[in-house]
Amino acid sequence: MRHWWEDAVFYQIYPRSYADSNGDGVLGPSEVLRTLTVYVVDVNLAVANPTRTLLQNFSLNATPLGGALATPTYTYQISNAAATTWYNLPQATSQATWSTEVHVAGLFNVRVQMDVGGTRAISAYAPIEVDFPNVTAIMANATVQAAAAAAWQDTLNATTATTRREEGYYILLDTSTDTFSQTATIIGPTVANDKSGAVSLPKVPNDTGITGSPLDTPIYVVADFHTHTPMTFRTGRRRVGPSSGDATSSNTINLPGIVYDYVQDPDSDPGCIPGGWALAEPAKLYSCGPARRPIPKQ
Repeated sequence: MRHWWEDAVFYQIYPRSYADSNGDGVLGPSEVLRTLTVYVVDVNLAVANPTRTLLQNFSLNATPLGGALATPTYTYQISNAAATTWYNLPQATSQATWSTEVHVAGLFNVRVQMDVGGTRAISAYAPIEVDFPNVTAIMANATVQAAAAAAWQDTLNATTATTRREEGYYILLDTSTDTFSQTATIIGPTVANDKSGAVSLPKVPNDTGITGSPLDTPIYVVADFHTHTPMTFRTGRRRVGPSSGDATSSNTINLPGIVYDYVQDPDSDPGCIPGGWALAEPAKLYSCGPARRPIPKQ
């Protein structure tokens, strides 16, 4: 642990010449130094919530020390946890409390640089963690819900008396705007009613907009999504929600899995719907796999 004085700024003066009005290097009878006040200029930084998600702000609080005689200017800075290059978060400000969003997932350090009266002090750094949003937050988003509902309706519209099929896509988060979108929809094979429906999504696409700077604003892949198929023209019964195969697939790619499927029949076996279940019966979003995408290793 570093001590406060290891990063503080000190000034050394020579009292015998400090009040020397005639430049002879010696204090004369009328040149008495009666009072000397020494200020140690330093600044501390506190982070209110050191672990946040890409959709949440960090609150950074600077505390100036040493009796500053002027209004300080603060520059909040960030670096990758494993690096020593510092980047300015906002422009310089006189605000001792600053709220900022970090758009890159991972581990970072933050610090504050304080300039006052021609003197600069830099705080010790504080570690922070930026996580991906969890699946609950993703499913609660109105854009995600609207896209999923449209995919579900497409699945219902494609159902016939003899065939049906699933569809799916990956869910994206644009950190520059905090908005969700999705990749192109993949349509699963059309199957007969005595076969199980499925859709195979392609390899997880690469994130974009990443240069290695903590100031990047990437577009991340944050979840996968697909629909299940109706039982309207089938016999027997099936379980609703994610299958064990869905969970295995999501765990394998380290992404939360989201499934649109019917709500269970309260009069049937728990967690099931029977054959002949009407197309328009209530449906909802389910999740499986990891609660959130893990942050990148550094």
